Amino acid sequence: MKRKILAMTLIAAMAAIPATACAEVGGTITKSAPDDVQIQTMPQGTPAYARHDAAVKEIADGSIMLDIGEELPETATVDENTIFFTSSGDVTDISAVKAGEKISVFVDADTPIPEIYPAKYPASYVVVGDGENYAGVDIDVYTESDSLGMYLNGAKDLAINVDENSTIVPADGTKIHIDYTDLAGRELAVFYSKVTMSIPGQTYPDKIVILPADENNIETVDCPIKPVSAYVRKDAEILSASKSEENGIEVKTLEVKDDSESEPYRINVTNAAILDNSGDPVDIFDENFHNVKISAFIDASSPAPAINPPLYYADVVIVNKDGAEGNYDVDVYTKGEEEGSYVNAANSLVINTSESTSIVPSNATKIRIDYTDLDGRKLVVFYTNSTRSIPAQTNPDKIVALVSGDIMEPQKGDGYLNDVFYEVVKTATESEYDPDVKLTRGMMVNALANLASAPKDGKTDIYTDIDANAYYAPYVAWATENGLIKGFGDGTFRPDDAITREQAVVIITNYFSYKGEGPVGSWAVRMGYSDLDKVSDWAMDGVMFCTMKEIIHGREDGSFDPQANITCGEFAVMLGNIKNGTM
Repeated sequence: MKRKILAMTLIAAMAAIPATACAEVGGTITKSAPDDVQIQTMPQGTPAYARHDAAVKEIADGSIMLDIGEELPETATVDENTIFFTSSGDVTDISAVKAGEKISVFVDADTPIPEIYPAKYPASYVVVGDGENYAGVDIDVYTESDSLGMYLNGAKDLAINVDENSTIVPADGTKIHIDYTDLAGRELAVFYSKVTMSIPGQTYPDKIVILPADENNIETVDCPIKPVSAYVRKDAEILSASKSEENGIEVKTLEVKDDSESEPYRINVTNAAILDNSGDPVDIFDENFHNVKISAFIDASSPAPAINPPLYYADVVIVNKDGAEGNYDVDVYTKGEEEGSYVNAANSLVINTSESTSIVPSNATKIRIDYTDLDGRKLVVFYTNSTRSIPAQTNPDKIVALVSGDIMEPQKGDGYLNDVFYEVVKTATESEYDPDVKLTRGMMVNALANLASAPKDGKTDIYTDIDANAYYAPYVAWATENGLIKGFGDGTFRPDDAITREQAVVIITNYFSYKGEGPVGSWAVRMGYSDLDKVSDWAMDGVMFCTMKEIIHGREDGSFDPQANITCGEFAVMLGNIKNGTM
């Protein structure tokens, strides 16, 4: 269906181009740029609605007069078919429209507009602003992208990333289930708070409203969510493998090609578990893996790349050595009906485990993983045979649990973690530590001082509350003078205060800076924690740095949990990650 596109914005845009930035070529005006500058252009799209943003001048007789900065206002006519939304996506009515308020009027692009002045147009939708809290909104027909859970609007200037946690409701407010995988071709009102600066912009919507034109196509009964894997799999062939350094952090990247992409693309494998098809770790940067086939598994909830060529971030890479592909699955597994059985999120494979099942962590630590403790975990499952049932069943040859340092709960008496903890903490107060005890400021200072082999002759009177005989006393001055930690304004250090997770990563980042291995200059890394808005501004660099270094990771629910107190068990694993890393 041909859309009528208004040319007013194009004319305004051309008028705004400085004469010095233009060159006349064959009677047309073209914008020029230096040869070494690559200009990104917005892809041409066809929006379903024309949008008009303006302040309300007055409301009268089913019409909203819009102040457009000219003597005569434009008019948006409304009737019983016009739907009004608040800026948060709730349905309202014309009574919410107030003079002086900012609104957005959406007019069907197929509706003929009378050629009169001032302009007068029928409003299909009106979104009422909320002062400074006015959120982003888009109303358009969305089509499915190449990535699961990603949809692109008709204007091709906004891509939305959705999953089973997204709020998707029909405009009539009924509480029915709408599968996030079934949005292609629908007219949607998308409400969002933040958007990337990429082309097109990307966002995780706060709310999606299915518009009335599509409500007749929606099942009005509860229905289960279609099982979907937690990972997107990309089978490709390695063209090259490279390492680079960014702010003292080693970044590992593969250039690959596959049949689904027209051009080669890149996969960041810095934080990936890289395994061969039998489940053993492999270093593809120390061997000749040119033209070797791999399977990369990318978190399905991560934003799709908005750059060309794409750059994906893999959690797992399986290297198919010697041409043998093997059988493997990467997914989140939950407890099945039988003891020791677990089913993947895609509902395509059930694994049967027992005490004899080989289960190892992906981070090379010696943490025990019991076969009864796999519920809700991300697993790489290697198997030889499976049944032809639906879902298929198998007795795995090997399971690699994708664990991050602080996700696996260490057990009291775990010899390895006990050794790691007391090698550096050395409190000499117990023969073994309790993983559930909260880590204190004194304990952390003592641990990092021992890790750095710091001198023991530090002053003990730098703060008013330091016991000269305490195990941490010799190191408090060292930690303060070298910028690892600070005291309080009242002259105290408070050594027995518990450390939060965000405080811990800041202190550890300061420790790396003390060692000359911390971040420098302007930098940032991608993080997928669900509660980044709860991380304090002063802690954000620490969270990014320790995440990149794989010293700390998120909780099983995807959060970072910044204000939670860190336990001795979590800190023991963090120390193990530091010792197994660059330190």
